[in-house]
Amino acid sequence: MVLVIHIVSALVSMASASYLLFKLSRPLVRLTYGLMTSTLVTGTYLVISRHLRLLNACMAGLSYLSFVSIALAISQWRLAKVNVPKQDN
Repeated sequence: MVLVIHIVSALVSMASASYLLFKLSRPLVRLTYGLMTSTLVTGTYLVISRHLRLLNACMAGLSYLSFVSIALAISQWRLAKVNVPKQDN
């Protein structure tokens, strides 16, 4: 069951991170952060409980984490750029 949750949260977070690059949404950013955290927690649990080979798990996890983190960073930057309040002089 944990493996299914891990796979589904990883796929949905990658899809939502990809969608964020085209359509900015603050709630979707929060959802993607939550899904990324869920994926990392379940992945850590799977590695520890099943004694998986750490190198293989870490390489896949690092590639996933780098993709989602870069997409989130770009989305956060674009949201901050859009939401900058104008100052009246």
